[in-house]
Amino acid sequence: MITIINLLNKIKWDNREKDNQFKIGYYDRIGNKLIFINFEDIIFEKGNKFNFCLKDAEEEIHEIPFHRIKQVIKNDEIMWIRKELEK
Repeated sequence: MITIINLLNKIKWDNREKDNQFKIGYYDRIGNKLIFINFEDIIFEKGNKFNFCLKDAEEEIHEIPFHRIKQVIKNDEIMWIRKELEK
């Protein structure tokens, strides 16, 4: 299975993939639930191998560790799921 970092890089850099087809599901510890965001809303910082960033409604930036990503969805179909969720 492809690692989440490799998958995100493929989506970002492969011209055959369209950013707007993807949603990322990450675990929110405060809400204790999965939150789905559009791939195109993710902010990647150069050289950062541990997390991605998101801007909230108040324009505040939040860092989300890659290990909290649990699912990747393309066109409403799960294309990647973290192993512990496959059971």
